[in-house]
Amino acid sequence: MTPAKSAVKKKPVYRKLSAIETRKLLQTSGFVQMLGGRLARVHPDGVTLACPVHAGVHNVYGALHGGVPASMADTAAGIALHRHFGGQQPMTTVEFKINYFLPVHEGTRSEEHTSELQSLR
Repeated sequence: MTPAKSAVKKKPVYRKLSAIETRKLLQTSGFVQMLGGRLARVHPDGVTLACPVHAGVHNVYGALHGGVPASMADTAAGIALHRHFGGQQPMTTVEFKINYFLPVHEGTRSEEHTSELQSLR
């Protein structure tokens, strides 16, 4: 007779996506490509996305439209989670808060960083 198997379920082990795999994943988003977004850095705990500021993403006042950093921050959270789970878990982002302090003008770059620790809470 063999001993009974434990009823405790083991957590799956995921291999994080590499920077190359993460970059390829991001390139599949037509929306991010339209904005000119790209993967700037991969961190042990998340990612940083960057987006050039140009006339195509300005608001009526000539500054970066607030929807761009909001969209890029939301995308960064999703990409960081997708990377963390090795592309093996379906997911969606649910809620976030963003504060705007100063306008961003052409010639600069908008960067959004997220970490898995913030996203997995």
